[in-house]
Formats: sequence, C-alpha cells, structure tokens
Amino acid sequence: MNRMPVVLLVALVAAWCAGTAHAEGAATKVPCWFDIPDGEAAVCYRVEVPARYDDKTAGSMTLPVAVLKARGPEPEPDPVVVIQGGPGASFFHTDFPAGEDSTFWWEMTAPVRQNRDVLIYDQRGVGLAKPNLNCFEADKKAGSADTPPGIETAFFDREREEIRRCHERLVAAGIDLAAFSTPASADDLAFIVGALGYDRVNLWGMSYGTRVGLVTLRRHPELVRAAVLDGVYPPQVRADESTPWATYRAFTRVFEDCARDPWCQRAYGDIGDRFVELLASLNDDPQAIAVGGDDRWPDGSRAVLDGDLLIFHMYDALYYGDAVPYIPALVAKAVDGDLDQLGWFYWYPFFADWALDEGAFLSVTCREEHPRIRADVVAEGVRRYGVYGSAGATILTGDICDDWPVPPSDPEEWEPVVSDIPVLLLSGAYDPVTPPEWAAETAGYLANSRHFEFLGAGHVPSGGDACAAGYVAAFFDDPDPANLVPPDCPLFLNPADFSSVDR
Repeated sequence: MNRMPVVLLVALVAAWCAGTAHAEGAATKVPCWFDIPDGEAAVCYRVEVPARYDDKTAGSMTLPVAVLKARGPEPEPDPVVVIQGGPGASFFHTDFPAGEDSTFWWEMTAPVRQNRDVLIYDQRGVGLAKPNLNCFEADKKAGSADTPPGIETAFFDREREEIRRCHERLVAAGIDLAAFSTPASADDLAFIVGALGYDRVNLWGMSYGTRVGLVTLRRHPELVRAAVLDGVYPPQVRADESTPWATYRAFTRVFEDCARDPWCQRAYGDIGDRFVELLASLNDDPQAIAVGGDDRWPDGSRAVLDGDLLIFHMYDALYYGDAVPYIPALVAKAVDGDLDQLGWFYWYPFFADWALDEGAFLSVTCREEHPRIRADVVAEGVRRYGVYGSAGATILTGDICDDWPVPPSDPEEWEPVVSDIPVLLLSGAYDPVTPPEWAAETAGYLANSRHFEFLGAGHVPSGGDACAAGYVAAFFDDPDPANLVPPDCPLFLNPADFSSVDR
C-alpha cells in the first residue's frame, strides 16, 4: 500500500473530523489502469482514506477512483458518482487488465457524460482497493471443481472451510474487519468528493449502492445535489429475513403476467400452478438434470436438483428481464416430462465469484443483515409461501457468519433515511432481490422523490437499458421529481414479451 506520511495522514483525519470540505494531499493522480476508448478521456487517482473515521490511530486505506470526463465542452460543476453494488462488487476487478470490462462503463454512463463528469471507484476492501478482502482460497476451490454440484452440499457450505481460512488470513494480516461497513463507505464517498475538490455531486446508486447512497444522504446531505437509486436496498428492511416473501413475489409476478397475456395464457394455461406442483415433486424426489454443454461443464454433465435448488438457479435468471420470457416456455416442457430443459437455468453454483470480493460481502452482511434475522419470522415465511418460501430460505447467509465474526451494527443504522433532497427511485417488476415494494416504502420517507417501476425489467433497469440510463441523465439535468414525466421506455411500459420465445 502506498501510505502517506503519518503526520499528513493525521492532519487529514483531523481536518475531516473538523468538517473540512477539501483534504489536500489525499488524492494522488496516477496513470489509468484501463483502456480509454478513442474520443474519450479519463483521469485516475488513488485516494487515501482513514481506516476508521472515529480513530485517528487506525491507519489508512487506498481506493482507486476514475473520473470519466464529460463529452461536452463545458461540463456542469457537479459530477455524478456511480456507487457499485454487492456489497463486494467491483468496478476494477483484481484481474485487471486481463479481465477488463471497462467498455460497459463507458456505454452505461454515455448519456450522463454529455453534460457531467462521472466518478467510479472501488469501495473499501473491494477490487483494486487496498487492502483487498477477496477470498482467493474460496475462488480456487470453486474454480477447481470438476463436476457440477447439486443437493449433496448446501450452497454456502461448499466453501465453508476456505472462507474460514480466508478470515484467519485477513485477521492475521492485521486487517480490522469491523472497519468495513455501509457508514464507512458513505464517509469514504464524502472523503473522495472533498479530496477531488468538488463542492456538490449527484449520486447514482445501484443495488447495495443505493444503501450507501441513502446513508450518504443521511450523513453528508450538504454534498448531494440529487440522487438516483436503482434497485433500492434501504437500511430499514430486513433483507435476508424477507427472502421467502421476495422469492414468492418475483416468481408469482412472472406467472401473473403470463396469465394476463392472451398469447401466454393460450400457450401455457395454468403454468404457475403446475410449476408449484413440479417443485413440490422435486423436493420429495430430487432428479438428475442435464447441466453440461457450456464452457464450464462438458456435455453429459448432470446434477441432482430438488425444487429448492432449482429455484435458487432460476432466481438468478430473474435479475435479467430479457430472461423472463423463457421461464413459462421451459417450465412447460419440464412439467410435460422433459426435466433436462431446466438445465438452461443452472448457473454458477458457488458462493465464491470472480466478480465478488467475498470478504467485503461477508464483513458487511454479517454485520448488518445476519444479526437482524428472526428465525420465527423466516419459519412463518416458509409456511406462508410454500415451495417458494422454503426455496427462499435456502438463500440466507445462515451459519457462514459464524465463520466470519464481526461486531453487529448499531440498531440506529436501521432507521429509514429521511431527506428532502431530490431523489428518483427506479425498480424492476421482476427483481427478486430488491423488490419494488422497498423502493415505494423508501419514497415515503423522501419528501422530494418519485418512484417508477419498469414493467419488463429485473434488477437495476438503468444498469443495462440505454433508455433508462438516458432517463437518469435527464433527471440529473433537471432534478425536479414533482414535474417528472414517466419514462418513455419500452422496458418501463411493457411487461415481458412471452411470445418472443419459440415454443
């Protein structure tokens, strides 16, 4: 880690604690570590932030920050800060430049960059931040598996020993895992803004990034001109505890939309009810399903799935609205006896993921979500929502937090964020992880806000739809929620087109 002199670091922390807006010397300009397309420009920094904002002796961390420059000749003075999700997801993965995917950010932010610079950065513990909390032990275990796992091992148990070793390694290296939290990430964002010399910024949070954005509104309101929160994950929800309901809600929405669509209704009839019967049957009698034929598993590979594990894999397909039309079509073939059709949904079956720094995810989740889980509420959700409820309960972090001990968050952090700053909230109707109901509830605490639900979208519409991203840019140009015209985007106006899939 490139550390600043101790005297300078102490001075920076003291200035922060005193409320100084600009901390000189905290940002060091460095060559960018990614390709810059022709006609574009970027400036890159390493920003040194306090490891603990409440302890001047705790040292520092460094975060990578890139400013993607506006295309227009006279950009507005208030840039847009894009806040990544996860927790633990990275803009700048640890395998840069070999795994560079920066083309996506340039495309996603192009509408905003007509008038404003865009800041992207890795949160503490993530990607190219130092220290990094990636659990390479678990990554290696997942990457070395030569057969696709099924019900023989519970999801989080597949890498339990490797996660335990990762925790021991990080603690032995002197890393304070209690320093990785949503409030700390919100303070980092404000620190970066001051270090780069901005007076005010706009926030564009996605998924877990919306929680960081909301907490920034609470802790540093003077810095925020306007915010867009897409895939809203507010601090007041008990997200893990809600997975039985959220799973039921998302799948029910798919089959309800199919029933309302004349073409889908004629083609598949009561497919939702038949699917519930299939899930119950698989829970009673798991079956081996073909899951091979891609880059990971060779042709002929099979995995034994029950109904709960099948829902786990299908759950991921709901993240992407364009995958939704395939659900009734493939389920119809499965209930007619061709179970191998369900192998289309079999996705990455491990907790360890190249796109996730597992230690950062666990440090936040085991601090802020796991302590809030009430077993009786989960049990009631399983009872109430049937096969969807039992499947949702398998997605809980469960006992893995016993292997990742961190102090629980202060219950005051769970309070809703109240603000009158202009906020636009976006949701996808099929989103299984940040349901639209959470955004609607959050909007009730934000006096100057509007919420729009995209009928054909899954998770984070503006992250993958150019029209939605353009709507975000227009809001930043004129952040007046009261006078917003609803999005004129196909993904906003239309639910899934089930007829687009060849039966």
